[in-house]
Amino acid sequence: MSGSIAIDRRKTEHREIRRERLAALPENVLVAEETAVREDQMVRKERKRREKEAKREYQERGKQGRLLFLEEGRGLDMFQNHIALKQWDDTKTKHIDLPLRNLLAKQAPDKRFALKLFTILPEQAEQGKPLLSREAADLVSQGQAFSLCAVEDGEACGAICAKFSEGWQDAVELIHLYVAPSHRQRGIGGALLLELLDELTDFTGGELCRVEAMFSETAEGMMEFLQAAGFSLETEETACAWRIPVAALADAPLLQRKTASHPQGLFSLESLDIHQRKQLYHNLKRYDADYLSMEELEHAHPKLSYVLLGAGNSLDACSILDMQEEGVYCLRQFFCTPHHTTATLPVLQASARALLTFCPGEAVLEIPTVTEPAAQLAHRLLPKGTACRHMMCAVLNLHESRELFRGF
Repeated sequence: MSGSIAIDRRKTEHREIRRERLAALPENVLVAEETAVREDQMVRKERKRREKEAKREYQERGKQGRLLFLEEGRGLDMFQNHIALKQWDDTKTKHIDLPLRNLLAKQAPDKRFALKLFTILPEQAEQGKPLLSREAADLVSQGQAFSLCAVEDGEACGAICAKFSEGWQDAVELIHLYVAPSHRQRGIGGALLLELLDELTDFTGGELCRVEAMFSETAEGMMEFLQAAGFSLETEETACAWRIPVAALADAPLLQRKTASHPQGLFSLESLDIHQRKQLYHNLKRYDADYLSMEELEHAHPKLSYVLLGAGNSLDACSILDMQEEGVYCLRQFFCTPHHTTATLPVLQASARALLTFCPGEAVLEIPTVTEPAAQLAHRLLPKGTACRHMMCAVLNLHESRELFRGF
């Protein structure tokens, strides 16, 4: 018990110090809007799957052991109430000894001292959106994640976002890291990462032991960056994203399979009223398959998304798509009940035909899969040679350094 009290006291002391270090992002700062921040649905879906798995394990243990971090209601004031600005190379806060720190130290002094770091508070998530993915902005606005923003020469040009891993109080997951193209190759991404880790070390009283990041193998510069920071990398074979021109669906095995062209109970999303859409969401939640929020379901493409309802309007299967970016459509949610696997083809075929009817010839379809059965299904139903990119998992294990942190 005395050890726990000591840790709590140390965390309180660190919070008091931290309040003097970072300020909230000023409202009058310009935000770089050079290119839209692309959100990788494969990574987001895998993150959601892992969260669900952690919650199931937590429930199966009878809520024994570590409490889920967000269930405790902690961390919501992670970076709030800051009053003073801090430059990122302040030597008094360097708790994390990464190879990346030595690389950043070689940056030209005028560039280093021109860089300022700020907190993005929940109420500022909208302001920081040009630098944040949709998921990161949502998590920050809900107080479930924390974010820092880099400002160079009066322009907000980069952001980082992280949250505590489900089921852990000493491990965090890197949700988002972005630097505007015209500000790259100046050490800004490294400065954001190091400051984030320093803040988290303070917040956890030196107990931070693991940082994890998931990203696509095609994410520009991310692999090299994380390796330079000391992360170890692994390829996740079951988490991947399939990308196919919509026009190629016409000859895909998916549409060659014979099913009833208009099975009873098949509806497009636009034909469902608000009550039926809410029922759809609750059915997905009941099966622990709610990879979309109700708000995201409301913004799904109404003509491309289909639902197959069974007896008593029970959900048998659904195929939910939205437009990821101009000309790129994404299968955000696919589901069929375990006892009705034959419902798979009708909804997928209906969505494929709608894509061919309503989308331009140069449009592209992206299908993220995060389980082996889903990947096998995509392999069977898509044309041979369909491009597939895998997800990478990067892990920074700080466990060996924890004793070094205890004196801070």
